[in-house]
Amino acid sequence: MRSHIQLFTDGNQAEAQIPAEVTEEGIKVVEAMLRAWASRIPEYDGEDIVMADDLSPQTQLEELKRCVEEFRPRIEKNQWLQSLLTSL
Repeated sequence: MRSHIQLFTDGNQAEAQIPAEVTEEGIKVVEAMLRAWASRIPEYDGEDIVMADDLSPQTQLEELKRCVEEFRPRIEKNQWLQSLLTSL
């Protein structure tokens, strides 16, 4: 139990050292990636996404993977996103 708490604390300390601008940029990258993914779903009206019944979860997952690959260079350049992915 103690080692788990230590790992959690270390992660918070590392996150606290990331500048706010880097975190904000990371958030913008994630938002842009999710918007790109949503825009490729046929039932997207600019705000809400209605997942089409004719799109299988596998099809939706494949499109998300394509979006992640498209945004990978920006994701890899952002320290906050890297720490987020490492913690997952």
